[in-house]
Amino acid sequence: MPSVTLLLGSGVSLSAGMPSTQEITQLVVSGQGAWRHTDERYYLSDPLPGYLPHPEHVPLILSFLSSLSKVAADYYRLASADQPSYEELFYLARQVADCETQEYDNPAVFPLCRRLRRELNPRLREASTFDSGYWNLARLGDETCSYIADLASHVLSERPTTTEHIALLLRAFCAVGSGGGAIVTLNHDTALEMALSAVAIPYTDGFSSLTREIARWDPQSLTRESALRLLKVHGSVDWHWVRIRDRDTQSDFLARILLGADHYRLRLPDGTEAMVHSGRPIMLVGTHNKILNYSGEIFLTLFYRFSEAMQASTALVVCGYGFRDKGINRALVEWIEANRDRVMTVIHPDPDELCAKARGAISLRWDSWLKRKRIRVVPKRLEELGPTDLKEAFTSDPWPGRGSDRG
Repeated sequence: MPSVTLLLGSGVSLSAGMPSTQEITQLVVSGQGAWRHTDERYYLSDPLPGYLPHPEHVPLILSFLSSLSKVAADYYRLASADQPSYEELFYLARQVADCETQEYDNPAVFPLCRRLRRELNPRLREASTFDSGYWNLARLGDETCSYIADLASHVLSERPTTTEHIALLLRAFCAVGSGGGAIVTLNHDTALEMALSAVAIPYTDGFSSLTREIARWDPQSLTRESALRLLKVHGSVDWHWVRIRDRDTQSDFLARILLGADHYRLRLPDGTEAMVHSGRPIMLVGTHNKILNYSGEIFLTLFYRFSEAMQASTALVVCGYGFRDKGINRALVEWIEANRDRVMTVIHPDPDELCAKARGAISLRWDSWLKRKRIRVVPKRLEELGPTDLKEAFTSDPWPGRGSDRG
């Protein structure tokens, strides 16, 4: 039985009615309905009755994003109608904050910070009339990252409108893998989990259920080879740090919390009260900054298990991923080039556009891989694929008898 890994990106969630990168970006740069709570998170719902949101935060962030957008548009040579994505803006804001605080010292970013201070210092001084000494460029960079992450997690926490097409994909995958293998997803939403539940496919995501509302991080559960593993290598909207209430000693643990559960009134099986320590979920936003996080906390384990699953696989099926993550791309290149019998199947309606927008690690090898029959493309949207199409996509050797054509 062939071993197959399934790699999914945000394009899969579009079939479930989740917002696109462009839609999230538009929300972020418009700031429509956004406000900051005293819990230091940004919300899109109406403020609580009698609560006056901090008036300076969102306008300041929008001014900062406008300046960053001009920098990004100039670098990427975007047309005036185009907009850098919210992930690209997050990466820029993160670099500015890290340079200002010397968290990751980068002298090359210093001229940009100096320019931004000249542009924004009048606004920062004006905002500081509400809270003397609070605002500076480092603070603004941090707040902007929090703002982008919060708005993204807010809209990605919405319930999918359908999981029908994802369910068909999962059935085809499980028919080949006989219940084992790994599904690697770069998505933060829970559409995939809902699809797995809808078709009653058992799996482990690295969390062990304590109650209906809370599951504790248990990395050992990912070592069971017979179980289907779901690896959310960029985190999830329902992952949080949880703290046991009313204890003198710190007792935090990582947990998956049911969406909609009361974060401040959680109970463990023994009746102990717990609460979410930080309302901001554990998820990676941005571009190249994600690579720095692959070596920390939960992400180190997840990326290791991703690499492990890849090395055990003879075939890889990719759907909804634009080949823009340098860390993921590096793993894919190493996997393909390490064994001439490995084949990557890519489901995408426009392969030429996909190749053109992919990062160089993939785009520069694309034609060679096609020629050497190391990659094949299914040129359709996920919604256009029926059970027969999907079964063929998971075939381990689409070119029987290719012999010397192999790389």
